[in-house]
Amino acid sequence: MQKRILVVDDEKVFRECVLEFLEEWGYQGFEAKDGKEAELMIVNYELSGRRPNLVISDIEMPGHPNGLELCQHITLIYPNIKVITMSANPEAYEDLAKAAGCNAFFPKPLNFLELEQSIKRILS
Repeated sequence: MQKRILVVDDEKVFRECVLEFLEEWGYQGFEAKDGKEAELMIVNYELSGRRPNLVISDIEMPGHPNGLELCQHITLIYPNIKVITMSANPEAYEDLAKAAGCNAFFPKPLNFLELEQSIKRILS
């Protein structure tokens, strides 16, 4: 069965770029513009039996939850969903992301080769 990945970022162009790579790599990707929309999508997909296997989320997004809070909520409520976080400000967030329970952290701009390898490792 094709693995499902939710991409959460407030920048539409960035989400679309990540989704293109995910499709090339054989994953089914879908997107949310912020943490609130992501949480609603996860609940709705859970009810329909199409829960994501992985969430890739930016940390710095407007509104609540931000990416760290989203990671904490997911790992607490849906421990089978893996989480990768990313930020253009890695010095401020890498350690916090690990403490929040994220499975991996990536600085922006993304290294897509490393992202692909990490996704394969996390979902295997």
